[in-house]
Amino acid sequence: MSARHLVLSLFAALTLGLWAAAHAAESAADRPNIVLIVADDLSRRQCTFLPEEHDGGTIMPTLERLAVEGTVLRSLRSPSPICTPSRFALLSGRYPSRSRHEWFLREAEEAGQTVVQFNTFLIEGDTTLPGLLKRAG
Repeated sequence: MSARHLVLSLFAALTLGLWAAAHAAESAADRPNIVLIVADDLSRRQCTFLPEEHDGGTIMPTLERLAVEGTVLRSLRSPSPICTPSRFALLSGRYPSRSRHEWFLREAEEAGQTVVQFNTFLIEGDTTLPGLLKRAG
C-alpha cells in the first residue's frame, strides 16, 4: 500500500473519531482515546502489522504495538496525492477543492476548480476535527 493509501486509512480513522466525538457520553471515562498518525512517504513494506506486504525488520516498534492493539484500516482512498490538500481534507472533512481561502478561489477561477495544489488552507471559522473534539470534551 502506498503512503496515499495509508493517509486514506488515517482519514477513515479520523471520520470514525469525529463520529465518536459527536456521540460521546457525558462521562470522560466513557469517551474514546483517539490517536491520529499522519505519515508522509511511509511504505506498507515498512509496517510489520501488514505481514502480507512486509519486507522484514521492525523499524517502528511503538507504531507496530499500536496497530496490533488497535484497529488498522486498509482499504481507503486519499483526496489528493499531495500532502497539503490531503491534510486539509483530514482536518476539515471537506474535499480540498471546497477550500474557501481567497488564494485558492482566485487560482480555481483562473485554472478551473479541479486544480488543487499546495494552495488549500483552512480559514478562521472553519470547522475542524480538533475543534469538534474540543467541544465534545
